[in-house]
Amino acid sequence: MTKHSSLLTRLLSPVSKDTFVSNYMMRKPLIIQGEKQRFDGILNLQQFFDLIRTLRHESGVLSLRPHPPDLIRLQKSDGYINLPYVVDAYSKGCSVHVTDFERISRPVKTFQSELEKDIKKMGFAIDHGAGCSVFLTPHHSQALTPHSDPSDLFILQIGGRKRWKFYGEAPFFGAPGVSAPEDFPCTLEVTLNPGDMAYIPRGFVHHAMTDDDFSLAITIGVRLLTWFGVVEKLIPSLENDLTFMTPLTPLEIDNRFLTEEGSKKLFYLLSNLGTLPALQESLYTTPVDLEEKPVVDFSFVNRVNELSMKTLLNVKHPISLIEQAEFVQLQGPHGEMKGPLKMKRVFEWLADQKYHFLVSDIVDMSDAETSVAFAKQLILKGLLSFADEV
Repeated sequence: MTKHSSLLTRLLSPVSKDTFVSNYMMRKPLIIQGEKQRFDGILNLQQFFDLIRTLRHESGVLSLRPHPPDLIRLQKSDGYINLPYVVDAYSKGCSVHVTDFERISRPVKTFQSELEKDIKKMGFAIDHGAGCSVFLTPHHSQALTPHSDPSDLFILQIGGRKRWKFYGEAPFFGAPGVSAPEDFPCTLEVTLNPGDMAYIPRGFVHHAMTDDDFSLAITIGVRLLTWFGVVEKLIPSLENDLTFMTPLTPLEIDNRFLTEEGSKKLFYLLSNLGTLPALQESLYTTPVDLEEKPVVDFSFVNRVNELSMKTLLNVKHPISLIEQAEFVQLQGPHGEMKGPLKMKRVFEWLADQKYHFLVSDIVDMSDAETSVAFAKQLILKGLLSFADEV
């Protein structure tokens, strides 16, 4: 995307920001067709798989839809995502869904930050909490059933194509996540190609599927701060206020319905919310703009991905070798790694290293690819560091 104006202006073109706010924002979907190359530099298929390699299974950010029966294989013995298993599941019809993608991708994080900044400049408050997801969907597949989301969504079609269906004439705020009610007719159907963008308001029921092509798409979530959101954050503090914790009397409620007296009392309480001591305190102690999730060190991730046979490394001492009946283990202050007994020699060699060494120096490796992959695992496990980090 060429940078002659704000990101949101370029993303919406030819629709103006004023038209977007008055006709679409929080009201109905908007589809923008763009040049095929306009999202180049944000993400591609190879980068997607490279970033998956850095994920630990316990982070819970990667899921396969539908869940395959042997899902236990998603985690390798070292705790990281089993990429060959993910690729195999994808080839058998599973969609790959990665949430919080802005935490592992600098371009996606930059895009999200610029988009939120532009929306704030238009006079809207942002409630942090929505993240970025990436969906890789094989041909003739559907990752999710009809549903709605608690955030406004900006869908960037990166590769392949995907057909979208939208239901109803307006957002359905009853319960974000609900399947499309039977009386919600399909009111819009469109196919997104590379370079296209779709805006979906919070609460608008939708779903997507592929035909004879795959799809790689990024979902940028933007959670606008509403007055309901503010009240929702303050509700827990009402449990500490005696006024709201006072039981209702028969004069105030009759057969589960508020009486006239009860309605007056509730109106009085709601109109004086801001004066209640518990809420006064909560307003100053509960952040409205929630802190963003910590972002990984992108430079470190990039450096690990670029590791080669000529990279200079250090062992993070003190490190020790533990030998058991069926396996050997390297134990360090920042991590550990287990391996079969045949790895004893390379583990002993690593434990003996007191100075810098090249990846190519590591013993008992069958080829360069194996050496690099092994070194990456040791770095990610906290047993090795780059030579210039100490």
